[in-house]
Amino acid sequence: MAAEALGTRSDTQTLDRLSPLAAELSDVFTTGRSAGFSNYAASRDHWLAYGAFFFPQTFIRMRFVLEECLTGGRWRPRPGNDPLRVLDLGAGTGAATFAAAATLGPRLGGRPIEMTAIDASEAALSLLRALHGNCGPCAGFSLTTRAGSIRDFAPTRGDASPDVILVCFALNEVLEAAAIAAAERWLRDALARLAPGGLLVMLEPALHAACERMERLRDAVSAQRLARVAAPCPHHLPCPMLRMPEIWCHDVRRWRVPESVEYINRRLQRSVQDLKHCFIALVKEPAPEPDPRGIGYCRVVAPIADPRGRLCTFGCGADGAIHPYEVQTRDLTHEAKRLARDIERGTRMEWRDARLLGDGRTVRGVPQVRRAGSR
Repeated sequence: MAAEALGTRSDTQTLDRLSPLAAELSDVFTTGRSAGFSNYAASRDHWLAYGAFFFPQTFIRMRFVLEECLTGGRWRPRPGNDPLRVLDLGAGTGAATFAAAATLGPRLGGRPIEMTAIDASEAALSLLRALHGNCGPCAGFSLTTRAGSIRDFAPTRGDASPDVILVCFALNEVLEAAAIAAAERWLRDALARLAPGGLLVMLEPALHAACERMERLRDAVSAQRLARVAAPCPHHLPCPMLRMPEIWCHDVRRWRVPESVEYINRRLQRSVQDLKHCFIALVKEPAPEPDPRGIGYCRVVAPIADPRGRLCTFGCGADGAIHPYEVQTRDLTHEAKRLARDIERGTRMEWRDARLLGDGRTVRGVPQVRRAGSR
């Protein structure tokens, strides 16, 4: 589609045309934000560059998040045979839209998915419609688009509330300069629009300011019991990271880098081997009772260290505290050691025989590691 739009004759020629535009976007999303953060939205060619370099990264990030929500009963789509309704706010060219269809579709047994994509850029929505049209039957969903902002929760078809609301790298753009109170009001409005038992996913870059805002929004949800936190948190107590300003909650995930991203990155020299992001996934239902697993269940919030005789990390435990976690390597098989060393930041972990050491903070146990792809 990009080659046709640009009039280029080969993939290489197309990517050569898009590479400098992708470099401009990369600067706009980080260092150049104050110099015209939203101006790129009107440019078709910049959106094509976004598609070649950023779209695959956003697509996979959203798949990671939705897969986590669907694992272990953290969220289940509303039962029934009528269409599952998904609202993508700030949809852009549809990376999160397509990720939702690819992730939810196989779980629905042929049940139809109705997507509504809203974005301020008509250029982006035009490309999204073209991409959906080119995919044909493999798209797996019907699509309605509408120009608007992430504050536009109005349904497109009838008065039915959405079962899923996605806000992917859009909250940061629209509410970046707003006080946390404005973000909380937006969050309440989003939850009010969501169907009972529905899922709200907010995905943001792993920037300190964006992650801290997520942590504060998550605390507002927990304190006011507005919803159940499906992910990333293993508890509903106050976020312990807000008391530790030197660190912030985010995931670091490995992925298979597409050739188009690798080619463009020869010019950009960005770190693309790992995907970094922060997120919060909320279910519109009451918060659960405290997890009885306590310190024996955590989310890994630091890389795995490998001092002599031990494997160590930090985890946000189900008891609501950040703990150093460690296992003595003599307690692991060779295969378990290999798997433990590959644990990624953001992984949920159970620890067998977990116990506090004499310092009252460090948890020693045996991590229950599994091969990639297992549940």
